[in-house]
Amino acid sequence: MKTGWTLQAYVLANVVPAFLAAVAFFSLLFELIDLFANLVKYIQNEASSAQVFRVMALYLPRCVSLSIAPAMLFGAAYGFGALKTSNELIVIHGSGISLASFAIPVLIFAGFASAFGFWFEDSVALPVLRLKKEASRSLMGQTVTLNNAEIALFNRKSGVVWTADYFDDSGASLSGVTAVRRDERGVFLERVDARRARWDGSRWDFLDVRIWSLGPDGAYTETFAPSWSSPGYAEPPASFRKGRKDLEELSTAEALEYVRFLRAAGLPFRGALAEAYERFTFAATPLVVALLSIGAGGRLRKNILLSSLLISLAASTGYYVIRMVSLLLARLDLITPAAGAAAPVVFFLALGILLFRTAHT
Repeated sequence: MKTGWTLQAYVLANVVPAFLAAVAFFSLLFELIDLFANLVKYIQNEASSAQVFRVMALYLPRCVSLSIAPAMLFGAAYGFGALKTSNELIVIHGSGISLASFAIPVLIFAGFASAFGFWFEDSVALPVLRLKKEASRSLMGQTVTLNNAEIALFNRKSGVVWTADYFDDSGASLSGVTAVRRDERGVFLERVDARRARWDGSRWDFLDVRIWSLGPDGAYTETFAPSWSSPGYAEPPASFRKGRKDLEELSTAEALEYVRFLRAAGLPFRGALAEAYERFTFAATPLVVALLSIGAGGRLRKNILLSSLLISLAASTGYYVIRMVSLLLARLDLITPAAGAAAPVVFFLALGILLFRTAHT
């Protein structure tokens, strides 16, 4: 039997307000967790209330992004649980309308929430999160230096091996730099020694440079120049920075580019690749948990608000435990990065399908 727009709108009217209220609740919860985690440091550094509230405001978009999935689970479970306790589900099923039929608008809404969550996370939450971390470090008197010393780097794609005594991040310069370029077979083509090198926006400009190169006749030539540059030496300054990048602060495109750099440099990349892939699987989480909660919500009989909240918290905990284990296995190369990223979503998708198929209709 076909469902009318009135019934579909009524179902959404039960789910959407609960979803929005849950987004506000979980956002507040994430804000308080971050606040209490850093409260002692704020007090020790005599941070003012205005400074603390500014950090919290910068963290709010990230909190909203993290809240969409558990809020969708809560909203759908609460909405369908309310229909169950008021015996309205009995009337709907008695009219010949299946659960799948009148649950479609909720699943469509969850699909829109997934798409919005991916865009919001990538375009708003992560750029603002970088500002939040900078403000938080400044507030707590912490400094992060990206300068690096005793650098050795190999880019398999370009075939260039780099060594440098020191990298200055603020000035985008290298000191005591040597670059050796080889072809795809590993045959020597060119060596560049320079006292200093500066990044001009697209390539490195070597100063006080000495160059050994292989000529067409197979002979090596040595030249000196006060300044020299070549398109073959265009390794981005970010490659020389100290420490591993925090993928949580990178957009999806930046994270995938960083993974390509790690792979080209011969560095461990599987864990970072799994985290980058997880951006896509995590975006599908609201749709998956909506399916889960529709099947679970019809089973709730008493204390709908409390029961829905407990389901949301339990599912969220289970998701992050499975996520932590699967990403660890991906870093250890025990499973593929794609499997590590998809494991939590696949588990809850299977559970959601099971609950949906066994729900009372």
